[in-house]
Amino acid sequence: MATIVRSSLNIFPRFAQRLTAFRAYQRTSLATAVATESRPIDEKWTLASAVCLERYPKIVQQKTPLEDRISINLQKIELEQSVLCDHELKHLEDMAKKKQIEAESGSSEPLKGGEVSAGLPEETKLTAADLEDSWEKDALEFVLEGGSRETAADKENDLQSLNRKLDKKLFLVVKQRIGDYEHWMLPQGDHQQDESMRETAERTLRETCGDSIQSRFLGNAPCGFYREKLSKTLQEKLCVNGNKVFFFRAEFNQGSVIVSDRITDYKWLTVEEMADYLEPDYYKKCKMFVSDLW
Repeated sequence: MATIVRSSLNIFPRFAQRLTAFRAYQRTSLATAVATESRPIDEKWTLASAVCLERYPKIVQQKTPLEDRISINLQKIELEQSVLCDHELKHLEDMAKKKQIEAESGSSEPLKGGEVSAGLPEETKLTAADLEDSWEKDALEFVLEGGSRETAADKENDLQSLNRKLDKKLFLVVKQRIGDYEHWMLPQGDHQQDESMRETAERTLRETCGDSIQSRFLGNAPCGFYREKLSKTLQEKLCVNGNKVFFFRAEFNQGSVIVSDRITDYKWLTVEEMADYLEPDYYKKCKMFVSDLW
């Protein structure tokens, strides 16, 4: 009983300390809120939408050594634990009919494939061994389109071609004029009244890259955000502090980019290649929603 009383007495000092700290936090928060409400709002920002246009991979990526080992082990497990398929059952039936024909003919020499099929009914003349031979022939004649995973655009390092890095995602990056300077960035346009931010992104893609680009936007919500603060000279000239950019993802379907007055150059880049063209802070924000995963 004495132990319980001592434990209870020890609780009250700790509770009093926490209550005092909580009340101090309330007073600080209230003072901060009052100061924020009384502070004049003099910051002005323009809104813009940017488009993260992705070209999905055309072929699968090569397996890593670990993936190769796992695949081989899974094939062994499947082979050991699986039941016979229809083709394997057909092969066993062919072998049984072959032995039956050999026994009826009284020959001591084993029959060849053609001799076995000659003795079978018309609907079963094509044996499992014949099918395997035809499949092996087709496999030897099969060649990957283009003959290699590396295309001519890869060899020439043509960064404007979509026929490169077929096993990776590519992202459209344009050289666009903002103010008096040109920057490498995702296609970007200013927001206009009476339109949503996604509608701004759709209009920006048409005006920046041309009408031939066909794409599918993924959702109405932005996938990323970037705040660009202008220099003091531009702030005084434009009467704004900077630009708030909302990124929207879109899937490339077909078409080609048309160089216009709004952009002077463009490139289709991987995630790693984007780091060589985009500004570090801008790339850091883009890296949060661009990925090679697919």
